Amino acid sequence: CREVAGAELTVLVTSAMMRTTQNAGFYIDKSCQSSDRGQTDPDKLYTALINSQRITAWENNKLVGLARALDDGILTAYIHYVLVNPKYQGRGIASNLVEMIKNKYKDYLYIELMPDEKKNVNFYQKLGFNIVKEGTPMQLCNPETMKVKL
Repeated sequence: CREVAGAELTVLVTSAMMRTTQNAGFYIDKSCQSSDRGQTDPDKLYTALINSQRITAWENNKLVGLARALDDGILTAYIHYVLVNPKYQGRGIASNLVEMIKNKYKDYLYIELMPDEKKNVNFYQKLGFNIVKEGTPMQLCNPETMKVKL
């Protein structure tokens, strides 16, 4: 696992589209999808990745894991997602990605996340994260903003 910059982002844009593609094998967030199955805008994915901290896991030249985090520069970091191809799950890849993020932000007061599925809560608890008492995750989703404009 390692951080990514520069030319590798082109590869990551393609790979990040796995998050919205059934055939790619990565988890798909079905809670925020448009009924129109139009093409996701790769420029927006590129911009999102370039403006984030990225840590990846590779086997040879194949991207098998991707974690993305956002931060305010001093106090709080947010883990946006940790993706591992199901064929590679159970090998400690996601744990390594999260540990690298934790290390990167070890001097921050908060490292926060919102698992997309409740079944992942136990995974994050094993890595030291706690459920926020009295907290409730919330989200506003605008899936149409990610579509390619023709």
